[in-house]
Amino acid sequence: MFFHPTFHFSGLAILFLIKIILRDKLHILAEIRKDPRGHISLAVTSALDSILISLALSLGPVAYVIAIRRVSLLFDIVLGHKLLNEGEFGRRLVGGIIVLTGVVMIAIAG
Repeated sequence: MFFHPTFHFSGLAILFLIKIILRDKLHILAEIRKDPRGHISLAVTSALDSILISLALSLGPVAYVIAIRRVSLLFDIVLGHKLLNEGEFGRRLVGGIIVLTGVVMIAIAG
């Protein structure tokens, strides 16, 4: 269990974060102080994402897990357009629909 990919990615992320903090400590601390709840919630949800995806991959067929995970792309596209005013919404939506079509084809194929 120690060599699980989640531990490796988490370790690399921590090392990278330490390097960034040591290089640009004052700016990073100022940003964290602006919105500590947001940064903590981002850290917790990112860690939970890694853990839950790893758990799902260990419990179910990999193709289904990855396909279902890709459905979140549509939510990202819509939220990016509505909340962040990202451009090229139509083009991104077409790409997301193509991905969703692939997910449906995998589900139908069983």
